[in-house]
Amino acid sequence: MGWVDRLLSRFKIRTKVMLLVLPFILSISAVGVTGMLASGLLQSRMAISNDVAASLRGFKDVYAAMIGFLDQTTEENRALVFSKLDEQRAALDAAGARLTPKAEGWAELESASAALSAINGRMDDLWALHADEARLEAGIKEALGVISTSQADLLTPATAFDKSISTQEDDAKEKLRDAQRILSATSFVVALRDAFAARKDDGEGYRALAAAMGDLKIHQKLLPIALPKKSKPLGKAFSVNVRALSALVDDKARPPENIEKILDVFAELKALKEPLEAAATAKMQDVSTTFEELDASVAKAGLVMQDTRHLTDAIYLTRIALAEFMLDRSAEKQSTLAMHLAQCRNALFALSSTAGDLGFAGEQSTKLATSFDRIEQSAVELVGATGKRTQQFQAAADEIDHIGEQISLFADLQRSAAGRQSQDANRLSIGAMVLGVIIALVSGAALVLTLKGPIGEITQTMRNLAGGLLDTAVANRNRADEIGEMARALDVFKTNAKARIALEQRSEQERAAADAERERNEAEKLRRDQEIAFAVDALADGLDAMAKGRLTSTIETPFAPALDKLRTDFNAAVAGLRVGLEKNSMVAIPCKASGDEANVGDHDPRLG
Repeated sequence: MGWVDRLLSRFKIRTKVMLLVLPFILSISAVGVTGMLASGLLQSRMAISNDVAASLRGFKDVYAAMIGFLDQTTEENRALVFSKLDEQRAALDAAGARLTPKAEGWAELESASAALSAINGRMDDLWALHADEARLEAGIKEALGVISTSQADLLTPATAFDKSISTQEDDAKEKLRDAQRILSATSFVVALRDAFAARKDDGEGYRALAAAMGDLKIHQKLLPIALPKKSKPLGKAFSVNVRALSALVDDKARPPENIEKILDVFAELKALKEPLEAAATAKMQDVSTTFEELDASVAKAGLVMQDTRHLTDAIYLTRIALAEFMLDRSAEKQSTLAMHLAQCRNALFALSSTAGDLGFAGEQSTKLATSFDRIEQSAVELVGATGKRTQQFQAAADEIDHIGEQISLFADLQRSAAGRQSQDANRLSIGAMVLGVIIALVSGAALVLTLKGPIGEITQTMRNLAGGLLDTAVANRNRADEIGEMARALDVFKTNAKARIALEQRSEQERAAADAERERNEAEKLRRDQEIAFAVDALADGLDAMAKGRLTSTIETPFAPALDKLRTDFNAAVAGLRVGLEKNSMVAIPCKASGDEANVGDHDPRLG
């Protein structure tokens, strides 16, 4: 490796580091670029996956919108379905825009897009079927309206026809009752005449007449009503005779001649018997003829009403079956409706056979037959249209399922591709990292080998110099790199170290002299401090004695010459104070001798 060291020694360490680290940096950059590329690919795959997930959720909305359109086929629901389909087409187009025709999943997206277009076509077919169903429903509604109208138009005249026959029958019966009233009146008069003729006396006759007069007056009132128009004079004559008889009976005087008058009235009434019976007979003959004529009409009216009611009931049941069919347009419900329509036709045929000669029956039969046929045909077509619509919807639902399968397959392919790309990126990253580590190790080894020897020599030289071996030679001073600079700097350091040692020797001598001088000064200072401390202590003791009143205490030990003046001044001050106190004591206390000075001092409060 000597040639490597010689080669690299021409460059600075920074340059060598850059040359050796550059491949490692390039490998790290390759790892980063690989990561960025992998991140971009994964981000693209994630965006596609998000589009796919949104599309899968969106197709659930499409299916829900189609269910709503099937339940309520309106323009708004149709527009909603197309809007959802457009959203899904946009989502598929967005996913396809991120792929190339050769990319994985392209075929699945194309298949899903084609199925989406097929759903659009089926929605158009469903709308067309809805239009057909609406047309058929309108036809059924129109036919049902005709049936309802014809039903009323049949029932009203049939009822009127039956009522007219009943009216004629009632008239004939009333005529028969009139004949009975006429005969009853004549019979009553004959019986009354016979009872009067068989009287035992006139009083009994009058009582019989009076008792029968109420019934006779009733016959008087009913007879004119019962008589035919041409026989009305007979009724008047009967009434005149009844009033005459009533007047005779009511006469309270009852003269004998009234009996003759009563007999004359009965004679008049007897004369009316034959013409009244003839009138009654005529009535009865008329009634007999009427009944003969009505027998067939009554039977026909009964059959007409019966057949009309049968037809009406069949129509009601048919309307119920039609309502059920409109709610559930199944073949079973259509078969039930057809059965009821057949019953309607049978009832209509029976009515036509019974009332064919009646104008209302023939007219309404034609309308009803046409409406029945129209409803039956429309129901058959509705079943077919509903079946087609169900098939179209199921086909659309199957296509949605197919789209979901294709999108799921597309998502699986995208996940697989993303997994492979991730593995490729990981392998590339690992390879780049391994290469970078190898390059780093090789570069580090080269750098270590390049720097270790020279730096070791310099280090050893520095140790020798630090150990005082200043005669050690400094190698590598001729190198152009930092090691050469370090070697040259170390050589300068060695030279300076030698100069410093010489300087230190001189400094040591000077420092020894300075230390001796300092020791002398410190000893002198210590002596002075001791003298001052002694003086301070002596003065403190003297002042303490003075404070206690011992004015005889003085400082006898001399101070240092510079401080001894303090001692002499203190002693002089104490002596002066003592003399002053003695004079004051002699003036204030004459009874005391000077020998008691110490005791006085002890008891003087000012002295403590």
